Amino acid sequence: MTDGNSTGHRQHQSQTNEVTEDFDITAKYWSDAAEAVKTYHDELIDGWKEEMDTLLVYAGLFSAVLTAFNVQSYQLLQPAPTDPTFAVLQQISAQLNSFTVGQSFVNSTQPARRIDEDQLPFQAPASAVWINTLWFSSLVCSLASASLALMVKQWLHGLGTGLSGTSRESARLRQYRLNGLLKWRVGMVVVIIPILLQTALILFLAGLIILLWTLHSTVAAVTSSLVGVLVVFSVMVTLLPAFHWDCAYRSPQALVIYEFIRAVYNPARSFVLNLLVPSTSFKQSPMPRREIDPTAPNTNTFQLIAALEESLDWLIWDRFPEMPTWRGREQLAISALRTSRELDRDVAVMAYTTTFATSHLRRGCSFFPAFGREEVTHYINRIWSVLERHWGNGNMSVSARRIGDIFQQLPLQALQFMASGDPKHRDKVWVRDVRSLLSRLRYMPRVRSDCEIYLGTLSALAVSVHDNELTSDALNWVILDLRYAEDPNMFSEEVLKNVMSVSDRIMHEYEHSDCAPHAYIYAVETIVHCVRLTTCAYSLSESEASEPSERVQAARQRCRDALKQFCAVLRRRQASGTPLIRTSDYLDGALLASLPVVLHAIAEYRPTVEGVAEVLQQLAASIDAALRRA
Repeated sequence: MTDGNSTGHRQHQSQTNEVTEDFDITAKYWSDAAEAVKTYHDELIDGWKEEMDTLLVYAGLFSAVLTAFNVQSYQLLQPAPTDPTFAVLQQISAQLNSFTVGQSFVNSTQPARRIDEDQLPFQAPASAVWINTLWFSSLVCSLASASLALMVKQWLHGLGTGLSGTSRESARLRQYRLNGLLKWRVGMVVVIIPILLQTALILFLAGLIILLWTLHSTVAAVTSSLVGVLVVFSVMVTLLPAFHWDCAYRSPQALVIYEFIRAVYNPARSFVLNLLVPSTSFKQSPMPRREIDPTAPNTNTFQLIAALEESLDWLIWDRFPEMPTWRGREQLAISALRTSRELDRDVAVMAYTTTFATSHLRRGCSFFPAFGREEVTHYINRIWSVLERHWGNGNMSVSARRIGDIFQQLPLQALQFMASGDPKHRDKVWVRDVRSLLSRLRYMPRVRSDCEIYLGTLSALAVSVHDNELTSDALNWVILDLRYAEDPNMFSEEVLKNVMSVSDRIMHEYEHSDCAPHAYIYAVETIVHCVRLTTCAYSLSESEASEPSERVQAARQRCRDALKQFCAVLRRRQASGTPLIRTSDYLDGALLASLPVVLHAIAEYRPTVEGVAEVLQQLAASIDAALRRA
């Protein structure tokens, strides 16, 4: 009985806990939703309030300036007031001019008239009519915009009254008011206000130009030119956002233009589409490609139809797609895979370049999968260029060391990511990007714990690609680290063996190749350095009296075999009339640095190859001459 009660109690307790958890999850969901709506509501109201304040200030100043002009211009519509003294003198002058002098009398043919009888009916000039029409219309538009802005501020104040917190009741009330805001198109009124102000400015400038042309042509011409520049600029910044989605010149005027174009373009596109393609297959999404059986009859006809369908599909969906809404076009633009990766890269670059916090670079490798291999190199190069502008040219030793200390192992990590991709995707762009990353390794600090990763990455890259220049670049960086290694124990024996294996494979691959000899000679020098480091490490760890270990002897024999193969290739190529090292190759500084090392190793290990001594003497003489010229 007790066990049954305890079991029922546990079941009841479990059901209670599940209900509580569900209630907590629901409450959290509503809290998050209410917070999101509150954030949107507050940002919308605050943005509109700030915009209305700015427009009210502008409208007030503009109306004050415009009123000063109107006070003077409206007088052009009235007849000029008549001075009585001037009118009397004018009448006396007319009578004197009309006197007739005879022998017995003096007579005047000009009768006396009242002053108002001499005035002609007044008619305002056409220029005055146009000036006042434009300027008073401008004043009305300016005052109307100020009045609307004042009313909008009152509406927004009423929308924010009585709203606080994110409770269910507050969320409902806030959403109720937001729905009314959308239903009664308050946003449309907000858009109209700056358009009214722009219209007022255009009307005022038009009237100003008319006034100046009635006064002085030079002043009018200069002013008209300046106004024309302003109008052209305004038209351009208004139209550009309608055709370029990333254009930052967004304004209510641009929104109106875009919506007008969209309202005309989309129905016209649908109408033309209905005429050209009655079928609905083209109207919903791009059509699947038609599969053609090469053994079927009328194959050419089906291929022509498939080509026409593909062309029409491109025309409909790529060249003339449907215009989205003003806000929807941004979402459509950033949803594209390439654009999203470029934006992710720009975010990561901006995070560092605006703060110069190296923590963003330390975590840079975690962004590489999101960037994709196309954007990793751009990420490194963008930050490198910013650091060069900040610290100076990267070729200078001081600034380069600073840049290297900031980058640390990031170029090597980018190189590892590039090498980890599918070999099928290694095209010319990939080779170019990898070579760019290799050039960034020059000033990367050499940390002992990372040396094995460094050599392993470069060796794997050198053997996995079939591009002579890229292989030469990778091996050149390996050689530089091996050539100037101060500590023989910096590289483990296993790493050196792997590097030698890679070099063996490269030698075999390029043994019969007619391309430049850089990769082949670099591979030979790599083996020489690996054997040297192995021997030095053994000499430091063992006593001088002890005999070399089997590992050291095997390494030396491996070096002797590689040098013997090099001599054989050198002699064979020389005998065939296509020497391994051509005259132009002696101008390459990196190659000239490698050849003496190889020749010194040949002199040390003395590989036996018949007839190679003369070839080696010629090679040594050529190297000496090239070094003297340099």
